[in-house]
Amino acid sequence: LWGLEDWNFWLSASRHRPRVMHLPEITFYYRHHHGSSMRKEMFRVALDESKAMVRTNHPDLFEPYQLLLDHDAIGAMRPESLDRLEKKTLKFPGLARPHFWKGLYYKHQQNYEGAIMELQTACKLLEGGGLPEEQVDWQPYYHLALTYEKIGNYAAAAGAIDKAFARGYFDEILACKYRLQRLLEGEGVESQGNAKVTSLPSYWDPVKVNRNPEVDKINQGTLAGRMRHLEDLRRRQDDVAGALSDTKSILRHAHELKCGDDSKRTRTNFVLNAHFEEGEGQSWLAFEKGFRVERAASHPEGMDGNSLVLENTGDGEKSGANQVVQLHQSEAAPILVSAWSRPEGVSGGEDDGYSLYVDITYSDGTNEWGFILRFNPLDRAWQRRHALLNRNRPIAQLNVYCMLRGHKGRAYFDDVVVAPFRKFGCACLPGEMYSPSHTRSCVPCPKNKVCSFGYPLAD
Repeated sequence: LWGLEDWNFWLSASRHRPRVMHLPEITFYYRHHHGSSMRKEMFRVALDESKAMVRTNHPDLFEPYQLLLDHDAIGAMRPESLDRLEKKTLKFPGLARPHFWKGLYYKHQQNYEGAIMELQTACKLLEGGGLPEEQVDWQPYYHLALTYEKIGNYAAAAGAIDKAFARGYFDEILACKYRLQRLLEGEGVESQGNAKVTSLPSYWDPVKVNRNPEVDKINQGTLAGRMRHLEDLRRRQDDVAGALSDTKSILRHAHELKCGDDSKRTRTNFVLNAHFEEGEGQSWLAFEKGFRVERAASHPEGMDGNSLVLENTGDGEKSGANQVVQLHQSEAAPILVSAWSRPEGVSGGEDDGYSLYVDITYSDGTNEWGFILRFNPLDRAWQRRHALLNRNRPIAQLNVYCMLRGHKGRAYFDDVVVAPFRKFGCACLPGEMYSPSHTRSCVPCPKNKVCSFGYPLAD
């Protein structure tokens, strides 16, 4: 959109194995028009978008891992780029790529209807354009599948991902196929013709994947696989760094604990009606569509009782419950934030929309938005998420949301916890973890964990 036509030309020419020679003479000139400074400025600020668009023109020349990053860059394009793209689409209606790029933009904006229309158009133009097979690529089919999955049309998503799989074979496509097969089989969705996903789900089963030598060969034999491995290593390093930070924080504040009989009789969890045994009550406020409280089977560490229920009938709906938890810290100290949740037919993948979402107000009046504990919609069991909120400033209050936003389906929440370390650090015996329900405060430390002062410090 903003340049790089010469690079695009050489990438296209490379398919034909050209013989390149250097001519030691000037054969053409660049012409600069008066008033082109705006275009130069846009070329500078939108360079990443332009590079991403050029690479997506040549999916056979770049690794899928790079192209997926490029799709994110295109989806987040600037308004000026979108305006230029609209004009290009009108001028060249038979080109597939502009429709694909617009589809990425609409998908990023959560305009799923617009994304499906543009991505379908891109697929039709690619199929009917007489292009070589290597240029009828996986990209629009893959994002069409993800968009259908997001709105809960799993059969259509399965058909699209099968077409992507016919043209691309890498982790994200196979993981999407496996995910869709679980959704189709698990929820009894009727599928017609070739809508059924045909890949073997055992290939990417998290229990079996590390025992499959062919998967290991694929990962080690491709740049995308090696980059994914590095990403996994970085994620593990982040987890280790987080665990070390928690350990240092706990040990740094441990000497301040004054544990006695009185400390166990004081309030530890600052969330009111944290276990929803008081019904809807007045402690929790409705967010958007709101919530209800009903009796439900408990998570593994609790006993049957009430749970908070959020339910959306469409992906565009928002449901939630929120409570302002007063802390009034005089000095900075760690705070445990945790909750249990169980999804039931929740659409889409793991993101901020299905989470325990916390906004922070510091004692000096400033705010920090979005301390988030995400839940996985594909894991239908109860899930516990916890984190130690470590900040270098005292906190006045937390606005805690049980959130289901941008997802269709039903989500159960229970045992929401906001507990300062100076409180929960004295609540448990050695070897126990602070995880309160309506019947008890502590549970045995999880296997392969070391619990100290009621907190699981490390594996």
